[in-house]
Amino acid sequence: MIDTRLIARAAQQQGVDVSEAEIEAKVEGGVAQMASRHDLLKRLEAMGQTLDDYKAAARAELLLDKLARALIDTSEPQLRAYYEQHKEQFKHGPQVHARWMLFEDQASAEAVRGVLEEPGADFAGLATAVSSDSVTADKGGDMGFFEAKDYAPAVGKVAFALQPDQTSEVFEVPDGWAFLQAIEKRPAGVQPFSETREILKARIHAETLDQARQLWVNQARENARLNIPDKRLRDRVEQLIASNAPYQPTRLLDIPAAPTLSK
Repeated sequence: MIDTRLIARAAQQQGVDVSEAEIEAKVEGGVAQMASRHDLLKRLEAMGQTLDDYKAAARAELLLDKLARALIDTSEPQLRAYYEQHKEQFKHGPQVHARWMLFEDQASAEAVRGVLEEPGADFAGLATAVSSDSVTADKGGDMGFFEAKDYAPAVGKVAFALQPDQTSEVFEVPDGWAFLQAIEKRPAGVQPFSETREILKARIHAETLDQARQLWVNQARENARLNIPDKRLRDRVEQLIASNAPYQPTRLLDIPAAPTLSK
């Protein structure tokens, strides 16, 4: 497909690449869409494609996503403007900033909780080493700011009863046994802009990526038309430009096909 060639060439020129893990995640998205890997393979067979064909298409789409993101404005002024427009969404109730450790059994939790009583004990270091919570362990158990409703009732109750720098006793949670340490508290208000940059970037990307993809493809098609001496191929690119067809080679449902280079 013409678009695939344009994407591959631009990615190579700009040093853009995707990992096997990213491709596999894209394939798993197709599996989820079709309900099972078996159904995906059957659908691909009906479309005259193999799993390797689908992986190649997934790679091209992922490359396009990365190329298109460069067209999305996430500058400081844009982030601030988005923040002001959506400030209501960043309102919050009373919050506590805490860190915790999670264990499968009470005995382990009690043992590590006892270590914290020793002079110089490092909560964050211990959490990284022994906590079973894969989400927070690498961050030293840091849970960030949260409201009581954001976690199981037992967690919220304990967290909001603590004073900053105070560590709770071991208590039971749905996933095992835990204890936590309060870092700071803040009243209801609006999450400050400084804490929302990554959230804002993610939202802007999510809301505008489809448009950016189409813009990149349209620009690449137009540039290709200007540089193609072969009339037959140039006519095909003209047709592709006129169609304004989206680039979706991994789409599994029937859609009108964009022109290709195949004879």
